[in-house]
Amino acid sequence: MENGKVKNISYIYSLNFRIAKQVEGASKNILPYVLDIPNNTIYNTLIAGSPGSGKTTILKDIIKNISNGIENFNRFNSTV
Repeated sequence: MENGKVKNISYIYSLNFRIAKQVEGASKNILPYVLDIPNNTIYNTLIAGSPGSGKTTILKDIIKNISNGIENFNRFNSTV
């Protein structure tokens, strides 16, 4: 931009497509530490890791399991 006008437009020279896939049970081991069953709520949780370590995959699986209902917690609690 120069003087409020477009001076130069760059061309797109590459594209990156990410093909996401669902990993069933990715959050199975950590779900008992995220859910506060006695109070019927969720603990404040920070998910940290290096790029590509599966943070988004685990988060999506946690959300899917919670949206199915916390009453289904017993099938995950047996592993802890």
